[in-house]
Amino acid sequence: MDREAFRSWLVSKEPDETVGKTNTPLGCPLSTYLETQYGRMCIVGSDSWRIVTFASEFPAMDGNNHDLPDWARTFIHEIDSKIRQAPMSADWDGVYVTAKDALTTLDAID
Repeated sequence: MDREAFRSWLVSKEPDETVGKTNTPLGCPLSTYLETQYGRMCIVGSDSWRIVTFASEFPAMDGNNHDLPDWARTFIHEIDSKIRQAPMSADWDGVYVTAKDALTTLDAID
C-alpha cells in the first residue's frame, strides 16, 4: 500500500466529500481507497487488510491478510479514535470522515 497514492486519492476528492467512516472495516477511508484500486470490497483491520470475494452466498476471503505499513496502522488508529470525540447523534458504528479530515490526519503522521 502506497502512502503517496492514498494521499493523491484524498487530494482528488472535494474537501467535504465523505471518503469513509470511523470504526468500520468495510468502510474506512483506506478500505474505500483500496476498493477503487482493486474493484472489489476490501476489509481493513488494525494491522492488515483483505480483498473480499463472493464465491457463494457467504463472503470468502481472498488469500492471506496483507500487512498494513506503520503509517496506515497509525492512520487507522487516529481515524477510529474520532468516534470517541463524536457527538451522541453519530451513527452507532462510526462517524463519517471527509477527505479533508482524512488528509489532515494522514499529514500529521510522521
